Order: sequence, then structure tokens, then C-alpha cells
Amino acid sequence: MTTTDITGHPPIYDLLIQELGDAPAEARKAAEDTQDQAREALDWSTIHARTAEPGRYDTPRSTAR
Repeated sequence: MTTTDITGHPPIYDLLIQELGDAPAEARKAAEDTQDQAREALDWSTIHARTAEPGRYDTPRSTAR
């Protein structure tokens, strides 16, 4: 059994990561961050919860003087 079999990556891969950075890991992290931001931006649950309260926004205000 060689060290390549144990680590799953050839030794050159580890050297390249040290020299150039781990691009796949950085891309994965960026994608996860983007998904989190999109999830927060598209989360309407708090708005739906507020409009579901009786008398909150579901009845129009009177405009009589």
C-alpha cells in the first residue's frame, strides 16, 4: 500500500494546494455562502407570519375624517 492509497491524493496534489491554494474547496465555500445569502433574501416566512396575525395588516385603515 502506498501513501497515495492512504490519503486518496497523489503527493503532487498536496504540493499544488500548498503553492496555489485549494480552488475546489474555495469554490465550494463560495457556493455555500451564496446559497445561504439567497436563502435569507428569499425567506418570506417572517412577512407571512406578520400578515397572519388577526387585525394586523389584513384590514384596511379608515380614511374617514
